Order: sequence, then structure tokens, then C-alpha cells
Amino acid sequence: MKYARQTVDKDPGNQSAWLMISELELQKGNLDAGQQALSKVSEEKITSPAPYLNLGILFYNKKRPAEAEENFSKAIAKKPDLAEAYFYRGLTRYQLKRTAEAKADLEKSIELDPSGKDAETAKEILGSMK
Repeated sequence: MKYARQTVDKDPGNQSAWLMISELELQKGNLDAGQQALSKVSEEKITSPAPYLNLGILFYNKKRPAEAEENFSKAIAKKPDLAEAYFYRGLTRYQLKRTAEAKADLEKSIELDPSGKDAETAKEILGSMK
């Protein structure tokens, strides 16, 4: 973090350093700092879904579902087979009372990773929707 900050102090346009700062801040749970750093990076430079997934989870935990959904969708756009992003977007859409979309996302998360860490929870939620 220290060196990335020194880099952007000298070169504020260094998107790689901003991306590193964003990922580190989001991993630490610093929503505002992570989001601010990520805003300095153009979307085409972001190849990993991780920053969007982490940002989405933080928004979800802070009860900001609209922003969470947007970031989970961006994570899915970067990696369409990321079961975890579908799982969390499904939870978010369920929270937004968009049951049909939530159901589709939860089913997709199970399809992509049937024995994954979120699969049982997704199945339970789907069972409660019926």
C-alpha cells in the first residue's frame, strides 16, 4: 500500500497503482477509500472481477442493495462464470424484492458451482421462495 501511494503521489494517472490501492482498501473493508481509488481507474483497465465483487459485498453489508447489484453485475461482466457474483447478486435482488431475478441468479450460482461454499445457502433460499 505504501509504495502504491507513493507511486500515485508522483504519478496521479498511474491506473495500476490506483487499482492496487482499491483492491487493498476493499479487502480491508474500507468502502469509501476503495471506491474512491477504483474511480480513478478506467473500466477497460480492470480485468479482474475482484474489485467489483468486493465493492458489491461491502455495499450489500451496508444495506445499499442498488449499488451492490450494480457492482455484482460488473463482476459478472468481467467473469461470466463467477458463481459467487451470481450468488451475491441473487441475495441483493431478493433483498430488493425482485424474486424472479433473484431466483435466476441463485440457480445460476448453483449451476456454475454445485458444491461450492454458497451452494447450500442458495438452495435453502430457493426452497423458501417456492
